Order: sequence, then C-alpha cells, then structure tokens
Amino acid sequence: MATDQKLQAEEARKCLQEQLKNIGDVEQRELKNEEGHAHLIYLKSMCDPILVNDNLINRFYELNSMELFERFIRSFPSSLEPKDKQELLRNMLRGCVAIFIRDRVLLLDAVLVNAGSVQPASTENVMQGPDDSFTENIEVNLNLIRHRYQTTDLKTEFMTVGRISQTRLIIMYDEMKVDHSVLKELKKRLSELKTDIIQSASEIERHTMHPKLRLFPTLMLTERPDRAVLNISQGKICVLMDSTGYVLVLPAIFNDFFTAMDDKIQLPLIGWFLKAIRYIALFITVMMPSLYVAFTSYNPEILKMQITLLIAGSRATVPYPSSFEVIFMLLAMEFLVEASVRLPKAVSQSANGKSPCRSFW
Repeated sequence: MATDQKLQAEEARKCLQEQLKNIGDVEQRELKNEEGHAHLIYLKSMCDPILVNDNLINRFYELNSMELFERFIRSFPSSLEPKDKQELLRNMLRGCVAIFIRDRVLLLDAVLVNAGSVQPASTENVMQGPDDSFTENIEVNLNLIRHRYQTTDLKTEFMTVGRISQTRLIIMYDEMKVDHSVLKELKKRLSELKTDIIQSASEIERHTMHPKLRLFPTLMLTERPDRAVLNISQGKICVLMDSTGYVLVLPAIFNDFFTAMDDKIQLPLIGWFLKAIRYIALFITVMMPSLYVAFTSYNPEILKMQITLLIAGSRATVPYPSSFEVIFMLLAMEFLVEASVRLPKAVSQSANGKSPCRSFW
C-alpha cells in the first residue's frame, strides 16, 4: 500500500513540474532534517509568504518530526488531501501550497489577498462590474490577474530592462491561444532595448513600436485587471512592469480603443449601441471642423437658408476666415485640456472655470 501511495505522490509531483513549467512565479522548497524531508510547491503570486514561512517552514524545523509535522498540517480546517491531479492543480491555482511528505500529498490554503493596496480605477470607469485597478507593485498585479485566470496555460516570463534602473517585467500569455510569432518578436524587441532608465509602460511602448512614426498605435495601456484578463483569453499578451499602475496589451487593433468593459457586461444590443455611439462621435469629431469650413466659406448653398443666414450673422463681427477660426478654437481647447492636466488642481480648476478663451467661445 505504501508503494502505491509513493507512486501516486511521485506521479503528482512530476505532473506539477510538467504543468507548471515556463511559469516564472513557481516556488519549490526542499525541507530536510534528521527525521526526513518535505517538498513544497506553490505559486509565489498567489500564496501569502508569511503564512508559508510561519505555518510550514518554521514549524517543520521546530517540530523536528515528520509525524508531528503531518499532524500539524492536517489540524488546519483548510487542509485537504487531493483525490486526483485535477483537484491538485485547481487548488494550487487558487492559492494552496502542495506539500509532499511521507509519500503523501497534502494541500494547505495560504491564499494571498491584496485588498488593502488595491484602489478603484480612475481613468477607465465602468457602470457595472469590478472596480479595482492595477497598482505600482508588480507582485500585486500578478496576483490580481491570476485570481481571475486560474489555468496552467497562463504562462509568466520574467525579464529586466534598463541598464541603470533594472526594471522588472513580466510577460503573461495563454500558451494555447497566443500567437507564438508575436511572442517571439516581442521578446526580441525587449531584449534589444538600449536605454538606461525605464520608469513607465509608455516608454516600453515608444521603444518597441515599429515604425516609430505611425498614425495608429499597435499597443494599448490599461489599468483594469478584468480587461487584461479578457485580452489574454483572446490570445493577446500582457506586459506587467514594476513601479507603474498600467499594463501593456498587445497586439492592439483599432476596435480595441473603442471597446469598454461595459460592452461585455451589458446586453448585446445595448453593447453594440454604445459602441456605435462612440464611432459616431469619432466621425463627428474628425469631420465637423472641415465641414464647418466647407459649408460656411465655399458651399453655403448646401445648408438651408435660415441656417446659412444664422451662421453668416454670427460671423459678421469676426475679422478672420473660418479656417483660422476653427484652428484657433481647436488649439484653445487643447490649451485648456493641457492646463487641467499639468497645473495643480486648484489652479487648473480656476483656469477652466474663468478662462477668457472659454467665455469667448
């Protein structure tokens, strides 16, 4: 009977090593004393290191007895002995530590919860759905994604960029869905970075995007873990970076920049309607200045007579052509936006509320 149990434990251990390969946050610890040895396998991003050290590693050397150590582990209500490999993998992915001791496999719940350090999203707001966002701690961000994407196909690869800053990166992808040619090209471009300091995800975007002068970006930044998980499930790659609260998602297409998480939560018809509104707003924003110049200066007969006379009356006191008027108006709006972003909050609110440009227009 002991031989069968040992065979099951060794088989489970080989299964874990096979399933969890190419996952950079896997931790394996070998514990030895005079009585015997134990082996720990767990995900660093999902397990609380304090619980692992206090309840497993320190206790192993304090008790100095394999039988007492096993009894200690079984005394926890959250401990269990998995029945098959699927149960073993499922519990490890949600934050359990696999303990190989005395030819047996035990699981101890040591899930890490980072609720205190996670703040609500500030730039990508949603009406429904989760409201948490990434932080500047790369381990916390990894934990947020793994909590939502519990499969061994989710691979993590660690890299370091910046000769002086030595900034840590994590490349995350679903091995079964990712385009491996895109993954290979991303690793190549990251390895070719020749810069001293990397402090934000936007810098990686600027250095890795080719050609550098292009109209539409091929990478997207997001602060929402649920959006990152959704893109990973669609075969895209996420690049996590230490000291920044944004994650780089690639490759990104034009439609990605007009998609919100509310579109996935709402009913399909409502989601399509909301997306259609965004495209209509894009068309109006791009075409309206040029149409205004064309209708007022070159082809006023296209409009109705009442509208034409109304526009002509409003422009009677303006000594500049309509093209200059539109350009100046667009620049004034950009000045206001830049002032609201760059100036201190008290000054920017005053500039937006009492600006002569705003009252003029």
